[in-house]
Amino acid sequence: MAHPFAAITSPIRIGNVLLKSRICESCAQPHYLQGPEPYPTVALRTFYSSVARNGAAYVTIDESRGDPRQR
Repeated sequence: MAHPFAAITSPIRIGNVLLKSRICESCAQPHYLQGPEPYPTVALRTFYSSVARNGAAYVTIDESRGDPRQR
């Protein structure tokens, strides 16, 4: 019998892009990883790298976190 979540971990092709799985990381980062800097901090880059290494096929990033005028 097939595993009930086998489709989630199988690859999927979207146009010309082949994703390694169907898992995505939602746009929800811990608030303490980014301060007032207008660029991603080392802690933030480490967090997103870890998410990708742990199985997410794509990672969504909120570009307005670093600029207080856009919050």
